[in-house]
Amino acid sequence: SMTRVAIRPVRRNGQGLSRIVTSPLKRAFETAEIVNRILGLSVSRHAGLIERAFGPHEGRQWFSGFVDADLEGMESVSDFTTRIINALDEVLTRYPAPVLIVCHGGVYRAFAQVLCALPDARAANCVPFRFDPPGEHSSHWRITPVDPVRTEENTAP
Repeated sequence: SMTRVAIRPVRRNGQGLSRIVTSPLKRAFETAEIVNRILGLSVSRHAGLIERAFGPHEGRQWFSGFVDADLEGMESVSDFTTRIINALDEVLTRYPAPVLIVCHGGVYRAFAQVLCALPDARAANCVPFRFDPPGEHSSHWRITPVDPVRTEENTAP
């Protein structure tokens, strides 16, 4: 499974993490629980990390621009971005860094857009990334894959 693929880099790079914080939605929470079997940390759920609410468009075939659209009945992009940045702020205020956050693609994309100024960031499922705060010569966070080595086994088609 994709989660087992994500465990390898966590095993190699998970030392020093203080906690796991996850979306309470099933797939993210189950992934956090699987990863935690290796790390043995406290796991907290945070509702602010839930994927964007697509309302009546949930499960619909996506089209180019769909994730950035504000269609009737959907959580607006602005409300979604505000919610997840507030959640991140709460997590980083409440728990000592570094914290492993297990979330969804839209949440990752919003983090990358807002924190790292990457307008069209995308990631495959179960690919861990590290977000580092800006240094003294930068105004943007830095994002790097936790395990940049890609093999045939962990590269999705």
